[in-house]
Amino acid sequence: MTAALLVTAFALLVTKALDGLSTPRAVHEPDAETNPLARSLMRRCGVRATAALVFGLAVLIVAAALGLVWLSGSRLFAWVFVVVGLGVALVQLAVAHTNWTGRWNPITRRVLRAHRWAAARRLPLTTRRADPDRS
Repeated sequence: MTAALLVTAFALLVTKALDGLSTPRAVHEPDAETNPLARSLMRRCGVRATAALVFGLAVLIVAAALGLVWLSGSRLFAWVFVVVGLGVALVQLAVAHTNWTGRWNPITRRVLRAHRWAAARRLPLTTRRADPDRS
């Protein structure tokens, strides 16, 4: 189980780094960002600084979560960390792929649909990125 935890933490950090490195390539202005919290921070600090801050926050969150799971000794918590962590890593990898290639993939299309759904219901998530269905 220790190996699975460490591989998951590594996957989370590597895919977040890829996402952070690719974000300035795809997001030239804050309004192009679909994450409302990141967009707000980008307006204040800039795209590159926000990507660096988000990566730093991810490192802290992953380290804290891994530490809590480790200290708890719970196999259930460990499996939840692995399953959820690998799911998050997959989404981060898909976002990095879209950022690097400029082509939407099935995962980022679903994220965009979720943002549109939330915007239609006036939830605090909106998107102003290009429409992948028209490209």
